Amino acid sequence: MNFPAALSLAGIDAFLTDEQNREVRNALLREEQMIASLDAEIAEAYAALEKLKRQRNKTQNFLHLNAAPSESELADIRTAITQREMRLAELEEEIGQVKLGVDALVGQQSDADQLSSDNSDAITVQSSLAQVDTEIQIHKAHLNHLMRERDEVLSDLDAQRAMLSPLSRLPLEILSTIFINCLPEEEYLNPHPKDAPLLLLQVSRGWRDLALSMSSLWSSISVRAGEDRCCPRKKLIETWLQRSGSRPLHFEIVENIAYDSTRELGVESFTTSADVLALFLPDFDRWKSVSLEYKDWRLGDIGFKNIPVDHGPLLLERLYLNRDYWQASVHPAVGGLFSGPRLRSVAWDGILNGYPNPAEIMPLHQLHELDLSIILPSQQFFSVLAQIPNIVTFRLSVSLGSKEDDWPELAKTPLTFSHLKSLRLLTNVMDERILDAIIAPSLEEFKVARPTVAWNGFTPERCWSHDHFKVFWQKSSKFSLKTLDFTDMDILPAELLELLQLFSSTLESLVLANDHVQDKCVDDAVLKALTPTPNSTMLCPHLEFIKFWDCTASMDGLAAELLEKRWEGGDDIAQLRMVLAYFGDEEKNSDNIRRLELAHQRKRGLTLLRPKKYETWTVSRAENVEENIVSTT
Repeated sequence: MNFPAALSLAGIDAFLTDEQNREVRNALLREEQMIASLDAEIAEAYAALEKLKRQRNKTQNFLHLNAAPSESELADIRTAITQREMRLAELEEEIGQVKLGVDALVGQQSDADQLSSDNSDAITVQSSLAQVDTEIQIHKAHLNHLMRERDEVLSDLDAQRAMLSPLSRLPLEILSTIFINCLPEEEYLNPHPKDAPLLLLQVSRGWRDLALSMSSLWSSISVRAGEDRCCPRKKLIETWLQRSGSRPLHFEIVENIAYDSTRELGVESFTTSADVLALFLPDFDRWKSVSLEYKDWRLGDIGFKNIPVDHGPLLLERLYLNRDYWQASVHPAVGGLFSGPRLRSVAWDGILNGYPNPAEIMPLHQLHELDLSIILPSQQFFSVLAQIPNIVTFRLSVSLGSKEDDWPELAKTPLTFSHLKSLRLLTNVMDERILDAIIAPSLEEFKVARPTVAWNGFTPERCWSHDHFKVFWQKSSKFSLKTLDFTDMDILPAELLELLQLFSSTLESLVLANDHVQDKCVDDAVLKALTPTPNSTMLCPHLEFIKFWDCTASMDGLAAELLEKRWEGGDDIAQLRMVLAYFGDEEKNSDNIRRLELAHQRKRGLTLLRPKKYETWTVSRAENVEENIVSTT
């Protein structure tokens, strides 16, 4: 190779002096060093970029993990947050500078327009405007790029900061449990955007995905079929059922449509209970708890004709049916529902055509809960008792005649209910015919009411038989009551006081109502025995709920003193959670009313009915509750 010739072609004189050669060599060396330095910087920049990518990818992976990050991972997330915050600050500064540049260019554009209007050199002005427009477009494109990057950085920061939140770091299993506990306490959920589960869908994408994946959140629903509309709409009901997956279903349908309205507008104008029930029929074998209520018994089709009759719902445990009158056409469907092998709870309201006692077609032997609202004669009542050996809770209504009437032989043999905890009776006579027929060693709740309004049956001289109740208590292993409830009973104050003494150590709820009868069961002695005082032993220190409903015949102010002290609570007595009070004679109870109003103002949670003003004020006890609900009664 001709080296001098090559140098000449490159514009370098090949015949240099030694000094010039040294300078060229030094220049080349400096160039090589500069290139090497640039290569090193480029390599370092690439390494830093790769590190940032790895950190970003690692941080992004954290966002998709189901498990909570470890301490080392949290440190990486905090480092990533710091870096993104620094980059965000740089971007904000660059965006500000670019905006200033755009403003300056817009100013130059305005000046160029002014020159054009002054008849300056048109070619020069147009060239200047074109150059300014180009610069503005370049700046705007750069600004858009910076703003997009800023949005990405902000999105990353939100996600990364969320990873540091204790709630966001919870494992999905724990968050799922929290979601379940967010559901309203009602057995049948009323779909509302301000309540779970619909509320959970509105928090974040992660929460939405988790809530939609949890079929247990969607297995309960309450439907109201009214004259104005069906709530929720059929489309939402279908979506709800789809989200419930294969979970057992709990649903309630309440039809509030009048027969006269269907005659006027046509039944096709309404979404009836039959239309709604048809949505649930494909999932018949998933029915677990079902409640069906109907306002007007004259409506023909209630959807029962399509209910399978050859077998009952395999999972059905609870069934509530409420209608004033049930036609004979529903017999097969009702029988099918009652044939569910797991049915344990039945509540029935209404007359069933062909069956004076609807319990005849019920699987009484397998029931744990039974609620019959119709009044049974004595023979049918005792027949039902004999068929419910495993009962835990029952509410029955019975009409007895005089003792001279036929007394069923069945009633003369005591029946032992080892599991019975709640006994609720509506009866015109509470004497040995009932009390001697039952042995209930596990009884915790005793509620008895006397029919008064529009009652045309036998009315004895006295309904309550105190001596026979004490015998009932003795032979039932001296059960310990938590709830005692007398409604319109003619129990005497002295008899009530004796019962309070018997159940003093366990009683938590006391309900006394005499607003439909002249008898008053609470006098001075009863009130004083329940009132906390320093020098005497108080009865029932664990009471949490008291209802006094026109039941007092005592000195004005004693009832208020009792409720005031119980409402405040103390070291040795439970604090009342709720109080319901009504004094029929305001003139004789002016001090009671005045003091209870003041007690309510100090600590809300009392409910006091004012018969003259026809208003009720009430607020349920809760921490920091300040709302006062006033409603017309």
